Amino acid sequence: MNTLRKSLVMGIAGLIFVVGISGCGDGESTHLSKNNLYESIQSENWFSAKRYLDEDNLRTNEKFSLLASYIDLRIGFNVGIMNGEENYDELKGIVDEIKLQLENYDGDFKEQMDSFVSNFDNEYDSFNRQPKVEESETIDMSLPFVGMSEDELLNTLWGKPKDINKTTTKYGVSEQWVYGSNKFVYLDDGIVTAIQE
Repeated sequence: MNTLRKSLVMGIAGLIFVVGISGCGDGESTHLSKNNLYESIQSENWFSAKRYLDEDNLRTNEKFSLLASYIDLRIGFNVGIMNGEENYDELKGIVDEIKLQLENYDGDFKEQMDSFVSNFDNEYDSFNRQPKVEESETIDMSLPFVGMSEDELLNTLWGKPKDINKTTTKYGVSEQWVYGSNKFVYLDDGIVTAIQE
């Protein structure tokens, strides 16, 4: 009977230990993901923020659903401007939804989200009033800019980087090109998404 009791106690203790460790790991992973997500939002690196949301399924977490909508809005806004898309109606629907949710929201980045959605019409108009580049005009490719390809980046004045830090996930390949003098270029799947100087 004593042997059976010892075995039972040891088995329960082992189970509690394993469950405790696996629970701690999940919390740490979520904490790191949240930190990475917040750093990406603060630096306005919207593609990285989206990647952190999607990799750790934070998008389905109620705490992050408003941030997910905001990140989708910023990506839609930036990509639409870069590609000359007329996506105002689509984005305005997201803006209106975010405005409604912000009324009852007291979480992180409230001021940043409120400022952007409040000024959305002006921001959108200011970019759409800029003259369109004609096909016959050439874009200055001497410096890197968001949206250019990896090959285009190599042909800028910055040229080949001193080092490349690469991260591969099931969602794609992210790279940090290190140029020295505190210059970095970030690429997602071969497209420049951010430049740090």
